[in-house]
Amino acid sequence: FVSLDAGEQPGIVLTRPLSFQGTKLFVNAEVADGGHIKAAVVTRHQEPIAKYAAADSTAITKGGVRLPVAWKDRAEIKIPPGGHVRLSFELKKAKLYSFWIE
Repeated sequence: FVSLDAGEQPGIVLTRPLSFQGTKLFVNAEVADGGHIKAAVVTRHQEPIAKYAAADSTAITKGGVRLPVAWKDRAEIKIPPGGHVRLSFELKKAKLYSFWIE
């Protein structure tokens, strides 16, 4: 298996612009004690999208498969049809194996 890893210093993974039809984001990951994974949804030009900032993300603090990603007041990503966004993952003491949207 291959993963994107971050140690004690947090790291950011930014995707290329994505277009998708699903609304729920999931990850497969390992998270060490004191670590986390947070996600943000930003425009293709890396501008913040209200309510989808990393600060609004519910931190994933335990590893596992098919872990749902959520934000303070929403569990779904809603973008206009045909729109493109990027996902930004903040990792600390974590390994990100995969992500997908259903």
